[in-house]
Amino acid sequence: MQPEREWERVGVCRYPNRRTFLKLLSDPAYGPMEPYKFMALEIDLVPCSAEMVMPDLRLIVGAVLLMGFLAANWMIAVI
Repeated sequence: MQPEREWERVGVCRYPNRRTFLKLLSDPAYGPMEPYKFMALEIDLVPCSAEMVMPDLRLIVGAVLLMGFLAANWMIAVI
């Protein structure tokens, strides 16, 4: 049975957006340093946030209009 790992240090990075993070990864100067970064870490954790993501307003308006159209046609068909 292995003893539980205890955390001694934690590193947290926050990038403004995915594009900035991908820009860092694609930078030629970052490539040679990448293996050393991962060798220094015992465990790689990728935290993610559970923020509420609102869909595009056009999708919401389109869905509402579609439901209204279907409801109106259903009412016409029932009457």
